[in-house]
Amino acid sequence: MLTKCPSEFVIPTNKYDSRIQWVGDTGCAFACKLPIWSESEYRSYESVTLYLPILSLPFVFVLLLTWIFNKEKRKQYLVICLAVSVGCSAFLSTFAYNIPWYKRNCRSNAVPLDASDGFSFCALQGLSYVYFGLTTSVCWMNQSIDLYLKVGIGMRSTDQYKAYYISSIFLLPLIPLIYVLATKNYGYSPGNPVCWIIYSKELDVYVWYIPIAVMTLVGLFCMTVVLYKIILSVIKTSSSKKGGSNDMIAAVRTPILFVLTFLAFFISLVAYRAEIYVNTKSLTSEMAHWTECVFSNFDGVSDESYTSICGSYVKTKMSFATAMWAFICVTGQAAMVSLVYLSNPSAFKIWWEWCRSFTSRLSPSRSPRKIYVVGASSTKVFPLQSNT
Repeated sequence: MLTKCPSEFVIPTNKYDSRIQWVGDTGCAFACKLPIWSESEYRSYESVTLYLPILSLPFVFVLLLTWIFNKEKRKQYLVICLAVSVGCSAFLSTFAYNIPWYKRNCRSNAVPLDASDGFSFCALQGLSYVYFGLTTSVCWMNQSIDLYLKVGIGMRSTDQYKAYYISSIFLLPLIPLIYVLATKNYGYSPGNPVCWIIYSKELDVYVWYIPIAVMTLVGLFCMTVVLYKIILSVIKTSSSKKGGSNDMIAAVRTPILFVLTFLAFFISLVAYRAEIYVNTKSLTSEMAHWTECVFSNFDGVSDESYTSICGSYVKTKMSFATAMWAFICVTGQAAMVSLVYLSNPSAFKIWWEWCRSFTSRLSPSRSPRKIYVVGASSTKVFPLQSNT
């Protein structure tokens, strides 16, 4: 039994926890932070998941401010629901990721947190991704359906579906969330940069990925019809080629950005989850070979005795770039969604009108100049109106 473990392994602080993964009779166990990524890669994940939600919050705030306080924009309640959804996710992520890594993800130095440890920051972060990821997807689908009904079919008003739209956004995702809570299949999966649904039973595929895939496909179908109708309408009404091109760009810019944003979100998640599924078996084998190499060459004193032979972490087939893309899309989704709407010229017009109104109130009011006419039986005062 060793008195000192290699740096990527630990002597457990609580040796009686049944969740500890011991390495034979060495007295060492796998650390909570599984060495399938390098330390620099772990730090990169941590930086992205910490700072992107913080940077996203001002964009969401401006979006909500603009859409709530403008009378015309306020009618677009689905945009407000979408902003609330991504904004809540960004806020909770900011709150959770400000907790130090080991305190957020680990019960002890050798045991990752799971549902049996009670409610934790790990649970808050993981479950918020489950719920708000689904609410965001329902928002996307509902907006696409609403545009399809108005543009594709020609329905003049969809106000009769308002209650359905809003209730489905915030109530339907409660079903998978409650199921995950009831089955206690959430926590920190070693090697995963974030807390999430436990991968071992592939529950996340059935309660999260498949519903999001269905909603994404429905939304894509609706938006394809909408874009087709918009393009036909612009072609028929444009009087010149130059004017038609400008009209076309203005008409399709926001819908296309809307589609591309959610495609980036969906494709990145599917790519990352597919990599995990494909490489799970090989990862177990690679981990076993690397562990055997480490302990066969470790001299009990220095890490240098094995790092030159085995490396400082497991070289897996998992792509760092794919994982990073997924986490950028997830943690930065609030900013991406906000910029789709805030980049619209109508938003700039609203802000300009607000600025003019604000500056006019701040400028001192000038009283009209007066001319005194003397020489009659009484002195009369005539206001002189200014042209400025």
